[in-house]
Amino acid sequence: MQQKLNFVGGNMEKNSIKQESLLSMGYGMIPKLVMKDPNLSAEAKAIYAYLCSYCGAGDTAFPSTELMCHDLAISEKRLQRHMKQLKESNYVHIERKRTVNGFSNNIYTLPKSVSVCFVPVQSLPVHGVPVQNDPTNINSLNINNLKSNSGNKDHMSGNPDSIPYSDIIKYLNEKADRSFKVTNKWKDLIKARWNEGQRYDDFIKVIEIKTSQWLDDPKMSNYLRPETLFSNKFDSYLNEQLKPKKESNSNSPVVF
Repeated sequence: MQQKLNFVGGNMEKNSIKQESLLSMGYGMIPKLVMKDPNLSAEAKAIYAYLCSYCGAGDTAFPSTELMCHDLAISEKRLQRHMKQLKESNYVHIERKRTVNGFSNNIYTLPKSVSVCFVPVQSLPVHGVPVQNDPTNINSLNINNLKSNSGNKDHMSGNPDSIPYSDIIKYLNEKADRSFKVTNKWKDLIKARWNEGQRYDDFIKVIEIKTSQWLDDPKMSNYLRPETLFSNKFDSYLNEQLKPKKESNSNSPVVF
């Protein structure tokens, strides 16, 4: 902790400056081959580097589109345009994961190897030598010492910005016909469950289960709110069953 003295209006004020490690929120490896690919735009390389920071020592990440656009300060359309370059170059594989209710989110996989076209060095000017011949010391890193952001249940628990608060609250609003805002109170509840090992699909499942049970019940519908669903009873709710939908009887007589 460092202290800085400021003089304001003849009075001395003391400010505290907190030193924080740049690696405290996790980190990953960025292959030099991708960064030196002349076919990629600067934005595509920035997106790839961003995904690497979430992969850690693994090869998968799943930040939401909203979070990526916010952190990179770009529009969704611009993100998709430059992400297309990464997909076409096979640097990034995207899988859309579906849940029982049809809601989906993207899982980004960054393969450790890609197919490249070898061109004889003598046929190119010096600046065009294939990057696969460029030496790199990435293999000298001890991967086991990297702080991984994926592959274990707590891979994002220390980074609040990586938790899809908005997506979870938005889905609750859609299913329960509510208009909750993403407040610090709700974020604290979601983060508490996240730190216990729950993940995005678990929140979606709980919302599905409880809306199927309570939405049409006048006495219980008011409990479809974050402070109830995301409380310490979350795991209990997660293991309940969806309430079966009532089937309409097409043979019933029509009464006028």
